[in-house]
Amino acid sequence: MTSFELGQLVITDAAQAVLTTMAIEPLQLIARHRRKEWGDLPHEAKQANQRALREGGALHSSYTLGTHVICVTTNPQRSLTTILLVSEVVSNL
Repeated sequence: MTSFELGQLVITDAAQAVLTTMAIEPLQLIARHRRKEWGDLPHEAKQANQRALREGGALHSSYTLGTHVICVTTNPQRSLTTILLVSEVVSNL
């Protein structure tokens, strides 16, 4: 199973705080994302990731940790991977 480029790794302060509190290293989530373990995404989103691997597009993973949902997203250019809370995504819409 081939992996994909991650580019620069970035984590938001909020996501870092949650992971620190839970004693989880950010690289654990990055490793799962890179192994294409998309986590708690619905089936349709996992299929979209498979399409994005073939045709280009952003890649998304979602991991539920206690009461928090952590997202890992790699941009279509594979130059940036970001770890953030799903609440940060929703609040920016």
